[in-house]
Amino acid sequence: MAKIATVLAALGLVACNPAASPTSSTVTPTAATASSSRATPALPTPTPTSVASASPASRSSDAKQVAIAGAVRQTGATYVESDLDVPGTCPRGVAKCLAIQTQIDGDHAAYFRARIATLKYSAACYIYTIEAATGWHFLDMTCAGPESGVFWPDVGSFDYVFVPAGSCANVRAAPRLGGKVLTCIPAGTTVNIDGGPDYGVELPPNVSHLWWHIENKGWMAHDFLVQFYTPP
Repeated sequence: MAKIATVLAALGLVACNPAASPTSSTVTPTAATASSSRATPALPTPTPTSVASASPASRSSDAKQVAIAGAVRQTGATYVESDLDVPGTCPRGVAKCLAIQTQIDGDHAAYFRARIATLKYSAACYIYTIEAATGWHFLDMTCAGPESGVFWPDVGSFDYVFVPAGSCANVRAAPRLGGKVLTCIPAGTTVNIDGGPDYGVELPPNVSHLWWHIENKGWMAHDFLVQFYTPP
């Protein structure tokens, strides 16, 4: 936990004092942000020509292919076009398989509701991708195990703020580190996600992040709304 706290503090997205004023310096991010396994990778800035040159259908397909490739690398599963709602539904000879059910497009970002299955279990998964000038990139993936209590960012659903106990995560007026801090939500708070995802591009040396809109609050970084778990 101490390691996580150190990483989040370096990101400049989380404040250590939940009671601090939203406009105080304690909730204002530093200019530079550190990279970590929980941070959106530093990618080239999207340009109007890079995203306008491809049709919406082509861009959607590219995002899906990147999501599949990233999910297969992370889980070791075989991708199939199937339902996978029950265990034991993988093709013969396949020990673990993965299927995408729904794609939700955002602003330079997309995520996918998916399922992963073996002979013993079937679990819900979410796969997140972002779009930069160099194309689509896999961000991360989280799955729920039996009785895992894992939650994930998903528009229309509730989630929890995953930061170290005693700290809080900034909520901003815009999906950028430069957005005004409106409040700081304490660890473990339940929030409703009603918008996103939005890939907020930052000028160097800041690190760009994926953002989600919290109902009646503002925008929060993806890093603090994901609890990672991948079934064995």
